[in-house]
Amino acid sequence: FQKVLDKDPGYHDALLGLGTAHLEAGRYKEADKTLSDYLDENPNSATGHLNLFKVYLAQNEQELAWQEIQTAVLLDPNRLDVLRQLFFLFLEADRQEEGMDWIDQLIEEVPTSFGPLLVKAWGLNEAGDWEGAEAALKQALLRDPQNEDVLLFYTAELGRQGKLQELIDLVLAQPEPRSISLIINLALAYSRTGHLDAAEKVLKDYLERTDLTLEDQQKVRALLSEMEKAD
Repeated sequence: FQKVLDKDPGYHDALLGLGTAHLEAGRYKEADKTLSDYLDENPNSATGHLNLFKVYLAQNEQELAWQEIQTAVLLDPNRLDVLRQLFFLFLEADRQEEGMDWIDQLIEEVPTSFGPLLVKAWGLNEAGDWEGAEAALKQALLRDPQNEDVLLFYTAELGRQGKLQELIDLVLAQPEPRSISLIINLALAYSRTGHLDAAEKVLKDYLERTDLTLEDQQKVRALLSEMEKAD
């Protein structure tokens, strides 16, 4: 990164990379200066603010860290790693109610964003409020009907709770082509409800797609082989 900057001081991506490298190496003063310089030129970079947050957090500069993580969230409300990090901070500080209020405010302020609703669902589910979590997930799908992050969390939790018909209905309501994760969840739900033929058909139909990666083919074939042995 430094060699690139020596040749082209205006190449801002290299400046971000250098600041991140300083952060990973524990050189926090250098990371602070480099990332601050980057953000002077790129104030709307959620990644830049997130990395500067990590710098401040590592140095126990809590107020500055809070400012940076909140700025990062506001710049990219659908970036789940940033949202989760912010919510974890509220939890670690024993400020759960304040954290949920902050997320609710973000939900209202960014009416097209699914991210805050997914994090709200995660938080409510962790607190044992599945009804509230499911309401948040349904609202997230209204905003982004085919969002895979929302669908995977929703179907995984339905499976964990044994609500297999609801899981099946949810996946079948999604348009083709469906992701491999949803296909696997659907096949497992069919299998667990005793419909092995339907489960095998889902997997065989998926294998007929021409756009599959070798890794996806191997995953599906392995699961199909297990089901055929159990049939």
